Amino acid sequence: MTERDYEKRLCIIRNDFACFVSDYENVRGDDWNDAPYDCNADWPYKEFEQIKVYFEDGNCFYRPGTSWTQYYSLDTMRKYKIPFIICANDGGNIIPGMTLKAFIEIIKANGGAVYELKEL
Repeated sequence: MTERDYEKRLCIIRNDFACFVSDYENVRGDDWNDAPYDCNADWPYKEFEQIKVYFEDGNCFYRPGTSWTQYYSLDTMRKYKIPFIICANDGGNIIPGMTLKAFIEIIKANGGAVYELKEL
């Protein structure tokens, strides 16, 4: 992973995988305007430079598909910065648009871990 990768911004979480992109403002994907996002939204289109990481969320809760996220499309969550995940420790929540660096810091502060995916 390069230093530049740590500045990529979170655009979607699916299960225990998070996707970060360079062009957050313009990134798009299939069904990002459909609710609930976790049943509809797919990964960003391939033309967007992206990195995916696997994570264990530790002391975080309210995952996609639970509570309020079931009512929103990914576009709405991104527009209003609705958290993907709420974390127990002070340090913030996992929200759309945060950098990979901030994501790692919050997950680790909550007893979780983040793993870089390698192509096999």
